[in-house]
Order: sequence, then C-alpha cells, then structure tokens
Amino acid sequence: MGIDSQNCPMDLRVTIWNRLANEWKCDQLQDLYREVPLEDIDTEIARILRGGQQGRVVINLNKS
Repeated sequence: MGIDSQNCPMDLRVTIWNRLANEWKCDQLQDLYREVPLEDIDTEIARILRGGQQGRVVINLNKS
C-alpha cells in the first residue's frame, strides 16, 4: 500500500499518508513482508533473480 509520492504534491501526500495510518490502515501488514538478517541477503537476491520472491523483504541491519 502506498502512493507514488514523487509525482504528488506535498499536501496530497500528507492527506494520503494520514489516511493510510488511520482509516485505511491495513491490519495484515505483518503478512506482506518477511524480515531477514543481513547475512542472508545473498540468498534473497538469488531468490529474486530466480523469480521466486513474493511480497517484500526487510533486511535487518542489526547484528544478531
């Protein structure tokens, strides 16, 4: 969920961001991404290149 904010005036961005944070808020955000440690980035890149990636991947930069 989101907007192409580069092509939107700031007042429209703020309005949409506020709606996404409130009445349009997605309760299943945790189902739309996976978090992986930085050490696994090569595996994730390989998955993308094979066309096997679904959803979003957040790379956790914190040391485990």
